[in-house]
Amino acid sequence: YQRRVHGDDEIYNLFSQMFGADIRDMHGRTYYYRRRNTGSQQQQQQHEHVQPNWIVQLLQLLPIILFFLVYFLLSFGYNEKPALYSLTKDPNSGYVHKRISKHDIPYYVQAGFQREYGRDARAIRTIEENVLQSHAYQLSRKCEQERREKNRMRQRASLYYSGAKQREMMKQADEMTTPSCDAKDELNRKFGYY
Repeated sequence: YQRRVHGDDEIYNLFSQMFGADIRDMHGRTYYYRRRNTGSQQQQQQHEHVQPNWIVQLLQLLPIILFFLVYFLLSFGYNEKPALYSLTKDPNSGYVHKRISKHDIPYYVQAGFQREYGRDARAIRTIEENVLQSHAYQLSRKCEQERREKNRMRQRASLYYSGAKQREMMKQADEMTTPSCDAKDELNRKFGYY
């Protein structure tokens, strides 16, 4: 058994002030450790206390319960509007009708797209500009992956190989193509920097 020291009382008092309950009363029992007059043995005395009122405990949990309640109510009530287009064909989401933007980038729309946006040239122009930006972002991400893979190949060759095998691996890394980077450069050349 451990002996309580004077500093423990300060910790218990701090906890009591912050949370409104004595940590020693959490399970309805308090244990005190005292030395007998002889000083050689420790005696444990158990004092029973009345359990804290359940209403007080509920009030202490109320902020957490309210937070989760509001979170779930808001998440169920929020219906996200589906995207107007997709860069890939996705029959599960309804993106099956192929269109080609003025930038020659294919994209897919849902069934009611033509009926809703077909006559609105400004809306179509905005959508196609967003298609171009999405396509450029996607190419940038793929290009970065290709460049990282090329650099990894070079690093593996320099770290783990030597001599002819190292030169062969370096040559293989140098010859590795980066089609997304090429497509991104072509897009930048045609339509400016994206």
